[in-house]
Amino acid sequence: MTKKRSTEAQTNRFIYVFSGIICTAIAIYTISSDVMAGRYPHSIMLLALGLNQLMFAYLAPHLFPKDERSKTIIYKAMFINYFVLFATILVLISFNFSFIGFVLTSFQTVIVIGSVITISLPITMIIYAKII
Repeated sequence: MTKKRSTEAQTNRFIYVFSGIICTAIAIYTISSDVMAGRYPHSIMLLALGLNQLMFAYLAPHLFPKDERSKTIIYKAMFINYFVLFATILVLISFNFSFIGFVLTSFQTVIVIGSVITISLPITMIIYAKII
């Protein structure tokens, strides 16, 4: 039974690493071309997704045994992520970034919030995987 779980975790880890490397490479290529052209890089969400996949590759052995530890890690990370989301929205509302000549449109703001959510959940899971 544990050998099957270990095989499942290794398979999922391989899929996460493969998709994470592809997403990150494509995102870096598109972001670099946007930055060099002086445009807002809309593909930061793709970069966040690629980094998310790479972090889940690290988390696969911790999360795929469906036991109390993995459930605790997921629940606590989601609880903290709730506050991270509100802090991100508060920062984006408080600062309009116009003092540095950088104004976000509504679509760009949604991309930033989505990227923060995509990154913060696995980061908090990694922290709780180390603690618990």
